Amino acid sequence: MTESVAASVAEALRNVARHAGVDEAEVSVQGGPGWATIEVRDQGRGFDPRSASPAPRGIRESISGRMIAAGGTGVVNSVPGHGTTVVLRWPG
Repeated sequence: MTESVAASVAEALRNVARHAGVDEAEVSVQGGPGWATIEVRDQGRGFDPRSASPAPRGIRESISGRMIAAGGTGVVNSVPGHGTTVVLRWPG
């Protein structure tokens, strides 16, 4: 589980560096015994999540898929021109 969550956070941060057009992101973590919520938020260019590439290593596999495999969830919320927030929850 820990490896899947860490890999999902890393992918979210790589996506900020590659696509957001900004140099920083905010990462917040909350958790307790048996649960965790991690948010990665940027104030970058954003995008329409419905148009995200279905490529094998895209959001669906590298973020959401990893979290589902670990028993959690990974949701990407974004609006063009208003940044992106990735919310990872375990357990989902």
